[in-house]
Amino acid sequence: MPKYPVLATRPTELSIGKANPEKAKIQLGWEAKYKMSDVVQMMVQARLDQGKL
Repeated sequence: MPKYPVLATRPTELSIGKANPEKAKIQLGWEAKYKMSDVVQMMVQARLDQGKL
């Protein structure tokens, strides 16, 4: 039995990301605005603010 609700996952969810941000920067001129640790912190804070954690 999973430790989290099955509905919390999506069939196409990546468990491991292997993207190359340097390649995106060079080829597309794209740069991330946030580090992944910052995104996780924002997501957790949003859930706390909603009273869902």
